[in-house]
Amino acid sequence: MALGIPVLCYHAHIIGSNDYAGNAHIALAEDLQLIQACGRRIVPLRWIVDWLQGRREDADMINAVGISFDDGTLLDFQPVEHPQYGTLPGLLPILQQFARQHQYEQPSVHASCFVIASPLARMQADQHLLYGRNWLASDWWPDATASGLMSIENHSWDHNMAVATEACATPRNSFRGVDDLPAARRQIEPASELIEELSGRRPELFAYPYGDVNDYLADCYLPEHGATAGLRAAFTTAGKHIDAHSDRWKLPRYVHGLHWRQAEQLQNILRQS
Repeated sequence: MALGIPVLCYHAHIIGSNDYAGNAHIALAEDLQLIQACGRRIVPLRWIVDWLQGRREDADMINAVGISFDDGTLLDFQPVEHPQYGTLPGLLPILQQFARQHQYEQPSVHASCFVIASPLARMQADQHLLYGRNWLASDWWPDATASGLMSIENHSWDHNMAVATEACATPRNSFRGVDDLPAARRQIEPASELIEELSGRRPELFAYPYGDVNDYLADCYLPEHGATAGLRAAFTTAGKHIDAHSDRWKLPRYVHGLHWRQAEQLQNILRQS
């Protein structure tokens, strides 16, 4: 049987309810236990890339599952008081509790957190898209890295958000317009540099904002220039398993709330491999 690896993606700040379908905190806590019950093993995303590059054997990746968090809000890192939904535990504390509970069965528990680099874009998104509570600060990045359970990775300079005054590609709220060398360099290379400066570690992975991958980024810029930013792979939101033939510059992920909204649906995803 061909080896297939699902990578799961959660958005800690997109909260629509206090139930599994609309709350990534509730979903992650249940999903980790489901992964354990299904006999699957959580591994860092960089291990999956190692395998694709021939640096790890198939035996290292049997029953593997990857975990990722997008956008890099404080809710990824610690408990917060949400103005509508009360106290949320934070994704890293959920991961830490699971790691303690299953330290022998799950020794490689890890999540990759893809963050927006630009301080201005983060401030503007915090004010216009969240609640103005400084949830998009970067001061927690070094502690997240030091935890050993989370890495801070590249989610572009400004996400090309409509609210980000630095964003220049059109259309806004999409990454498909980042389709030439100047735009790609502006969005990706300084982001890696600043993330390294603020977190203490150079990002190895990139996640396309909005899951938007275009031919220029995946087929030209990243294969030719990704190493300049220290990158080894890039992730989309295609909703498929990664296999030995997957393109490193457009690796698929399953997104909570998009590809599954119930634990039974995730169980079916896990069974596919």
